[in-house]
Amino acid sequence: MFMALFTAGYFILFLSIIDRAFRGAPIGPVSNTFTIIAWVAAFIISVGLGDFTAKKARAGKAPSLFAALFILAWFLLFSAVLGLVFRFAPIGPVSDIFVIIAYGIALIASIGLGNFTAKKARDGNRTVNCQTKCNRS
Repeated sequence: MFMALFTAGYFILFLSIIDRAFRGAPIGPVSNTFTIIAWVAAFIISVGLGDFTAKKARAGKAPSLFAALFILAWFLLFSAVLGLVFRFAPIGPVSDIFVIIAYGIALIASIGLGNFTAKKARDGNRTVNCQTKCNRS
């Protein structure tokens, strides 16, 4: 179950990158073939990454589900902002490279902020529990 969830998440991420990469390509058999090859490659990579992430999660070496939800929330927020920023950008290889770099930076920032948010949420929960227990004694 975890593998399917992680595979779907990775594949959706790759689909947005593939969409941006082939958005300005002319319609024809060559570009359609390259798009299909990119989808197949993205699916194979997604299955590999999903399996790897699921194995790490089962071993207890991956971030908790709580942290993963915060990472996803931050990434969706950054994706929405980047979608608004690059909506009217001209279509071309230079702007596509900037978009892919921006999404990479957003993913890295999401991982950092998601882990930070999860850590603060856990620490805040312990602080409240400690204050409650300390006041009782």
